[in-house]
Amino acid sequence: MAKKPNKMGAPRKEVDFHLVDILCGLQCTGEEIARKCGVSYPTLLARIRELDNPDGKKYKTFLEYFSASSSEGKTSLRQMQFAAAKKGSVPMLIHLGKNILGQTDKHDITTDGKKTIHVRFTENED
Repeated sequence: MAKKPNKMGAPRKEVDFHLVDILCGLQCTGEEIARKCGVSYPTLLARIRELDNPDGKKYKTFLEYFSASSSEGKTSLRQMQFAAAKKGSVPMLIHLGKNILGQTDKHDITTDGKKTIHVRFTENED
């Protein structure tokens, strides 16, 4: 009579990659994603390494998978920022102006043509 193989260890935990992709889009960390999926971070990494990337090769790292999956969230955030700016949100207009157009709060004020006064505006964090 043949012996049945002895199955040892905990049952395999599967990962919901639809949820992982949503959380990557929200810029969650690998540890946060693993916790939300009910697995350990090493288990999440092991399941990611089993997946094929768009080039048909296996993912090697979480960062590699994250980079491929997080771009939709960044695009969505960018769209919301521009929508807020188009509605006239002054803080968003300032933010986008500084980050996209390279604008700053530094101003040069010239007096009698001989001296330049540099003024920098800062926000009080009280």
